[in-house]
Amino acid sequence: MKIKAVCESTGLTDRTVRYYIEEELISPAYTENYLGRKTFDFSEADVAALRDIAILRKFGFSIAEIREMMRCPDSIIRITKELQSRKQASVDEEQALLTALSKLDASRKYTVSELAAFLSKPVCEATVPVEDSKSNPFKRALSFLKKTILFLITWAPVACVANGFFYGYRRYQYLVVDGGTLLAISLLCLPTIFILLLSKLKLKPLLKRIIKVVLLIFCLWITPTILFLALCTFSSSETSNHHNYRQFDSCCVMNRDSIAQDLFPPWPTYSADIEYYYFLSEGSFGAACDVYAQWSLDAEEFSAEVSRVQALYETTAETDITHSTLQVEGYTCFVLYTGSPPFDPATGDYIYYIFAYNAQSRTVRYIYSYSEVGGQPYYLSLEW
Repeated sequence: MKIKAVCESTGLTDRTVRYYIEEELISPAYTENYLGRKTFDFSEADVAALRDIAILRKFGFSIAEIREMMRCPDSIIRITKELQSRKQASVDEEQALLTALSKLDASRKYTVSELAAFLSKPVCEATVPVEDSKSNPFKRALSFLKKTILFLITWAPVACVANGFFYGYRRYQYLVVDGGTLLAISLLCLPTIFILLLSKLKLKPLLKRIIKVVLLIFCLWITPTILFLALCTFSSSETSNHHNYRQFDSCCVMNRDSIAQDLFPPWPTYSADIEYYYFLSEGSFGAACDVYAQWSLDAEEFSAEVSRVQALYETTAETDITHSTLQVEGYTCFVLYTGSPPFDPATGDYIYYIFAYNAQSRTVRYIYSYSEVGGQPYYLSLEW
């Protein structure tokens, strides 16, 4: 029988029934969820005991006295006499109850059920003491704190995953998912799932408690790892769709680079042979970014564009940027750069601004490459 049905059957409140359980007057079977909330299953004997306890409490027997009488029936007469003495001290308020109690046979050894049956028809209406229905504020606060801590520990891995995913989604416009990291995160979230399922398993309460403590410790231990992995799940952005031209992620360094902004023109909507590539990544050791665009122009526009970029490079006021002109397999390249030369193996940080053109095919290329961790830029993988 569930606690709601027990309350309807006995007339006791949920709080009162739980209070009697806390005071160990009855010990019904129960299951416990991950927050420590217990779901009780009362037997007929438990319900009968609650009715007896309610009657005895109405007559003023204390919790300790009822517990003692249940454990030691020989103490019933002594405890009953003690209660009679207490009631005698306030005759005006307790006269009706004292009348009923005084009819007890002092020579008879009652059982708890017999005593409750004898007192079940008092001469006046009596109620369960108010303190049985009142909860201890300190216990309530302690219980709330415990449940809050359990909730936070249990859901901390999931919260970290959600935070990491949101962080990546907000920063990267063309998300690249790291499948291995995503699988690792899924496995590390299993303890949270096991905690939630634990309450459904039919195990001994002590064994459940031990398993839950182990899982909670594991959740607490892996939370920083999950946070790091979640931030790395969406740590890069990549697109080759030319319709995304000049639509960069919010964290892309090119958004704040005036030279790159001046170098890349609006893409020509009339051209049918546009090629485009954009890549951005951020990791623990630094960021890297590559932007590449290529198309063909007619003779007049080609000449004007070459002149525009040549003038832009020659008037660059950045004194720490090297300006050079290179010939690479049919392409003339205007280059501004810091760090390693742009067509040599990169040995450290670099920024490359490259405008390359082929006079025969009137093809123009615009390249921006930035790295804080070295490595070869995208354009070196292309045929020149």
